[in-house]
Amino acid sequence: MTSTLPPLTIPVDLAGELLGFCSRPRAYAAAKAGVLPCLPGPGRKRVATAKLAELVGRPITLEDIETAEARLKPRREAVKRYSDDYRAARHALTAA
Repeated sequence: MTSTLPPLTIPVDLAGELLGFCSRPRAYAAAKAGVLPCLPGPGRKRVATAKLAELVGRPITLEDIETAEARLKPRREAVKRYSDDYRAARHALTAA
């Protein structure tokens, strides 16, 4: 059974995409400045969808999140490729 409710928390880059920030670094800068209401705690920063809904002034739907994730997917894949290439190059340099 699939849920029709949005997740309780979402990553900062996804929250930034929902709000229309231009880039991942800007979303994290907004989180650091307190514009995005991040949950306290160690590890990756997460944004509560309820707080985000208050900020936007309307409920955040699962469709909103799926649409934003689809827009983010190519950028996330590019970052992963870059990271993998960087690690491989660094390993090749240290192994030589």
